[in-house]
Amino acid sequence: KPVFTINLNGSGSTVKGFTITGGTSFTSSGIRLNSASNCTIQSNKITGNRIGLYISGLSTNNNIFNNYIQNNTGNGILLYSKNNTITGNNISNNYAGIWIYSRDNLISRNIVSNNRGFGIYIEGSNNNYLYGNTISNNNYGVYFFESNFEMHFNQIFGNQYGVYSDLAGFLNALKLAGKKIEDI
Repeated sequence: KPVFTINLNGSGSTVKGFTITGGTSFTSSGIRLNSASNCTIQSNKITGNRIGLYISGLSTNNNIFNNYIQNNTGNGILLYSKNNTITGNNISNNYAGIWIYSRDNLISRNIVSNNRGFGIYIEGSNNNYLYGNTISNNNYGVYFFESNFEMHFNQIFGNQYGVYSDLAGFLNALKLAGKKIEDI
């Protein structure tokens, strides 16, 4: 079970200033937003969980910012819902920093580094925006599959693979502008 769960009736909640640890079973997370909207997750240290933050169901218009999401055995953030903002977080030393199966999310000004598998993984998702992130020292910086999204002003460096897709044709659908990409 998650350490914190916010369901539909908890929409509009704020979780701020906590150290959140201990959600270690296979399906556990530090925080789970389950069909909760307009929540703020701010200035927490989310560490030592299976999944740091799991956003699912009809969870929309949530703001996730200025958190340290580190040392979780699975994903730092697992995003299965749309129209959320993830900004200004330090996401490191997880299996994947941010794992996205949804659309219309803004991922901006995060530091996503030293994740064992993926910095940002995007699958079956459209209209996500990656803006101004620093994505470094992951196995895959940005990995995407069957997804269309936009990247602007990101710094992607020191990864085994900078920007990668199993289907090279999808690179043509990716819009890149004002970015620094190294080590591709």
